[in-house]
Amino acid sequence: MPGTFFGFNTALRGMQAQQRGIYTTSHNIANANTDGYTRQRAVLAPTLAYPVPAMNHPGGTGWQIGTGVDIRETRRLRDEFLDSQIRRETGSLGQWEQMQDILKQVEIVFNEPSATGFNTLLSQFWASWQELAKNAESSPVRTTVVETANALAEAFRHSAAQLNQIKDDIDQTIDLKVKEVNSLAQQIADLNGQIKNIVAANDQPNDLMDQRDLLLDQLSKIVKVSVEHNDDGTIKVTLDGAPSGGSSLNGVLINGTTHNSMLMARDISGQNTNISLGLISSNNTLLDVSTPILKLSSTVTGGGHEIKFTQSSGEIQLDSNPPVTASPGTEVTIKDNTAADIAIIKLNDPLPANDVTLTFDVIDINGFKQNQQVNGEIKGLLKGREDVDGYLTKLNKLATELAAAINIQHQKGFGIENSPEKRDFFVSPSGTIDASNIAVNDKLLSDPMLVAASTIIDPQLGVIDSISGLDQNAQYKILISNDGGTVTLQKKTDGSSWSDIASQSVVSWDGSTITLSNGTESLQFTSKDYSSFTPHHPPDGEYTVAWPPAGDGSNALAIAGLQHELISGLSNATFDDYYKNFTAELGVDAHEATRMTTNQGVLVDQLTNRKESISGVSLDEEMANMLQYQRAYEASARMITTLDSMLDKIINGMGVTR
Repeated sequence: MPGTFFGFNTALRGMQAQQRGIYTTSHNIANANTDGYTRQRAVLAPTLAYPVPAMNHPGGTGWQIGTGVDIRETRRLRDEFLDSQIRRETGSLGQWEQMQDILKQVEIVFNEPSATGFNTLLSQFWASWQELAKNAESSPVRTTVVETANALAEAFRHSAAQLNQIKDDIDQTIDLKVKEVNSLAQQIADLNGQIKNIVAANDQPNDLMDQRDLLLDQLSKIVKVSVEHNDDGTIKVTLDGAPSGGSSLNGVLINGTTHNSMLMARDISGQNTNISLGLISSNNTLLDVSTPILKLSSTVTGGGHEIKFTQSSGEIQLDSNPPVTASPGTEVTIKDNTAADIAIIKLNDPLPANDVTLTFDVIDINGFKQNQQVNGEIKGLLKGREDVDGYLTKLNKLATELAAAINIQHQKGFGIENSPEKRDFFVSPSGTIDASNIAVNDKLLSDPMLVAASTIIDPQLGVIDSISGLDQNAQYKILISNDGGTVTLQKKTDGSSWSDIASQSVVSWDGSTITLSNGTESLQFTSKDYSSFTPHHPPDGEYTVAWPPAGDGSNALAIAGLQHELISGLSNATFDDYYKNFTAELGVDAHEATRMTTNQGVLVDQLTNRKESISGVSLDEEMANMLQYQRAYEASARMITTLDSMLDKIINGMGVTR
């Protein structure tokens, strides 16, 4: 049977347990507004009863008495499954937020629909040619055509420059996000080390785990990761979408106290068309930590690439490619066996004092973007970059096809001048026209009268190649006779009668060059191809040769008519429809990104609210707990007072005679 002092220890345990509960409640209240803090609870459990069951336990059988209470642990109230849900959906939110932001920027570039948008300029461009067709000899109308076209070309160039700038901004943002991933990985690895030491001492590092979980939440918004818990309290974090299976790194970003680094490299070609993502092993003492690999060729793919540094020779080698000399702090270009550049790497200063083998993996960007299981801000940036590149490609195609169609038709006509020189309407410094370099021919800008608004020969016959010596104040015509076998150039000399000035016999009308010349006056044209018609020549008769001063605007009308032609290079759409199609696609994509961002935001809020209901600190609940612990503490203290009174009676009151 327990002794007289038995109850003191039970009451003491009760006071200590309730005191520990009050301390935990105080800690919760103090961190009610701390980001990432998880509510903690003191887990109470009864201590072993007395006596312990045994064959010879004291006091006989059939009774045991409790010995009080103990604090088994201070537990974090956290749902790991809910954590994984929140991290997955937060990553999707980050992805759609980035895409929404990028597509909004692209929408601003095109500014449709509006009175100042690109579509309005395109409509004004076609309208100016229509007006020129009606007033071919008007200098102001010609100036309007040239200036409207110049404004359109400038809009092309400006839009292309803005889209390229958006791509550059995306690349810089990806670079910053990669650096943020590496910073978070370093912090998590450091926390892993502290947690490991505390767990080894059989303590509970709750607050450090909260910090680690907060960093994991931030990391999962940037890239999708998988988390595994190790027995020593540390975690292993794997980057989803990275090479695995045959790779030396296997996508591992963090494992215990070590971490690999994510890297971003630009295209080795310098065209700024592609970027590369990868992982580089943690034992990097060779390369610059912030920018280990500056540029990569698209031929460097997959996992398990090795960079070997030999200290004795001072050479560095990538895989089996030829070694090159290493110099501290410099950018080194690695070439393959065909002497083609494949990588540019940045070396540390100083270089390692021993031989080093460094491993890195290259992430398949297309697979990373298309993998539906992968999300995060970096994926959103990559997909947004791909979308911007797609819209830029479509804008370039529109500019290229528009310039080609206008130039072909413009070369068929003539301006008001002495020489029928063939000129392109749109030009570019490089010779290949796209949205970034399209421009109006400088000669037309300086002299709008050179705009080829007229057709000097009847379109039934073909296209003029050259003219020499013809009098622009005279009238000319071409006569086809003898069943299409003879072509004669005639001139009206005295205002009423026509005379032959040159003639040629024609064997075939299959797109061949026909020259009519008398030595002084000459006209050369390429006939239409009549080989598929019967008879294989134009009808006998008279065909017009008209000079621009006569007011001929037929070529301007033909150029204006291109507005409604179906262009094979634009998927058999008109210029206007092609532009409207891809701006409509942009609108749909932007709306979808906004919708998904809103939906993901609501979903993340709901999951966060569920998490807060479990892990969040409720001041009302903590106040109730505090009062509960306080009263229990007071009751245990009163028990000690009662026991003290009992002992006082025994010691001081029993056996006293009065």
